[in-house]
Formats: sequence, structure tokens, C-alpha cells
Amino acid sequence: MQRWIDIKGQQFGFWTVLRFAGTGRFQTASWLCRCRCGARKIVQGNALRSGTSTSCGCSRRKPISHGDCTRGSPFLRLYKVWTSMKRRTRGKVKPSSRAYACYRHVTLCTKWLKYEPFKAWALANGYRQGLFLDRIDSRKGYTPSNCRWVTPAESSAHIRWTPKRLLASRRAQALAAKALSKKVLCLDTGEVFPSIAAAVRKYGSEKTNLRRAIRTGIRLAGMRWEDAA
Repeated sequence: MQRWIDIKGQQFGFWTVLRFAGTGRFQTASWLCRCRCGARKIVQGNALRSGTSTSCGCSRRKPISHGDCTRGSPFLRLYKVWTSMKRRTRGKVKPSSRAYACYRHVTLCTKWLKYEPFKAWALANGYRQGLFLDRIDSRKGYTPSNCRWVTPAESSAHIRWTPKRLLASRRAQALAAKALSKKVLCLDTGEVFPSIAAAVRKYGSEKTNLRRAIRTGIRLAGMRWEDAA
């Protein structure tokens, strides 16, 4: 005896019911449906009749008129700059993040909420690969009159050096200089080098790799290393 309602041929939202597809675990009828976009999917009958399911999801997806968000696009990096700018100014930076204190009061002009106007401004104002988006006045938001494209060196020079950040930077530089000036011993050959840089020059490795080898005890260039006394 048929215990389910026959809805073959009916439309529910963007779905068109094609045929009966069997019953599920709890004897609920399932139907093979075709969406307006052409996608096919098996949907439960009660989800169709109650309006819970009206499409395959295409109705919620916003069409993208540009292809800059796809891999291989020459403007993929520019698109990522735009999305990063929106994330920082739309309250999506976590309070635990270091960037939270810097961007929690930064605003974004309504014109740049869409990607196309931002791309047009970028191309008209000297954007090219390798440049960074920088705010001229860090107390103001992202607007066409307050933004520019700068090199990495110019971007670093424009950082707001608070006393705490300046002290941390100086401490990091002092520790790095101290680590590089330490004597290094090669355990396999017995050679003692006056610094990490000297050992790197001879064996052609990276300074960071040699520091990691000393810290963890792994072999580098087939040899073991440690700090000399």
C-alpha cells in the first residue's frame, strides 16, 4: 500500500520533482529533483513540502562578475588585499590577535565594499605586484584619499613605533645579533667557527637552518653542531 504523497512533476522553489527515489531510514519518501541551474539531488519529500529545501544552494550564492579570485589570475593578489582589508575593518579580527588593537576602530568607505571600484582605484594609482596597501594617516580609515601603494621598506618605515613595540624590536635584534656572534663547534670535524655566519660561508647553508640544527641536535650537511664554550 502506498503510504507517501505523490509529488512527481511538481515544483517547490527552484526544484522540479523528477521521480520517486525510494524511502529513507524512517520510511520517509525521497525524490530525485532538478534545480533551476541544472543540478540534480535527492531530497526528502517533507523538506520540499515544508519549504526547508528550495534549491541546491545556487540561490544563496552571489554571482561573481570577475575572475580575479581564481588561481592563475594576474590580479589574485589584489583580490586578497581587498578581502584582507574588509576582514580587518568589518569586525572579523579576533580579539586575541595582535592586530585587534590596531584595526578595531579602522573604517572602510562604502564605495570599497565592492571589489570592482577598489580594483579600478588600484590600477589608476600605480598598483603592481609586490606593493603593499598603506594608509597615509594611520588614525583614519581606508578611503581613496588616505591610501597609497608602497614598497615593503616604505611600509615598515610607516609602522607606528609605540614604546612597547620599539623595546620588543630592539630586544629581538639584540638576541639575534648575540645568537649570530656565538662560536660554533662542528662535532664531527672538531672545527670551531667564530660565528654562525662563518660556518654558513664554508658549508653553504642557511643561518636559520644551522641555528635549528644546534637547538634540536639534527644533522646539517651530514654533521652535528653545537654552541662552542
